[in-house]
Amino acid sequence: MIADAGKRYTLVPEETIPSKAKSVKSLTSFAKRSAQLAAGFVCAIALAAGVPTVAGAQVLTTDNVCGKTADARGITAENLPDIDATNALVMGKDGTVYYARGADEQVKIASITKVMTAILTVENCKMDEKVTVSNAAATVGNSTAGLLEGDELTVEQALRGLMIPSGNDAAVVLAEYVGKKIDPKTKDAEATFVKAMNERAKSSVAPARFLKTRMVWTLMSGLAICTQPHTT
Repeated sequence: MIADAGKRYTLVPEETIPSKAKSVKSLTSFAKRSAQLAAGFVCAIALAAGVPTVAGAQVLTTDNVCGKTADARGITAENLPDIDATNALVMGKDGTVYYARGADEQVKIASITKVMTAILTVENCKMDEKVTVSNAAATVGNSTAGLLEGDELTVEQALRGLMIPSGNDAAVVLAEYVGKKIDPKTKDAEATFVKAMNERAKSSVAPARFLKTRMVWTLMSGLAICTQPHTT
């Protein structure tokens, strides 16, 4: 349900929609509003992720709006999101997909891996535990939290460095620390951590509403990729 200028729009299941022009018009109006809402969400996500928005970005009438393509709903290009993205998804808390572009395609997920890094850390550590930045973590490069070799910080601080500036260095710090906690005898803490990420992903019921996607992680930082994403 969407509220706009004092009006409320509710999506009605197709099978209950009478074959009257008024009902079709109502659904089309909702779909247009959903597309516009999706555009706002996508732009906000792009800005938060540091992705530059592009004037005159691609508009596709093949984009999916509330279960149907924009073409099928009769939604014109000016009422669709104008985004610079090959893949996009706007989903409600109840799992309703309001807008989708290439949502079922296999893609690299980049820093989304940090969500699983954070989950494993929270499940295995106390926030006041201390971690030390290794050379490997300090020199990982790309998106960082500015950590230096030898820095000592709490797990909570490392998590903030992981999730707020999307720090690859913080991801490596946590992976090394948590990997050793999971298996004190390990000779490769990062490999142990990555294995735990995969095990956790397989056992999790949380992603079930998110297109039931299973992911095979290869790394745990923003340099990470999901090599075998697929829907089930």
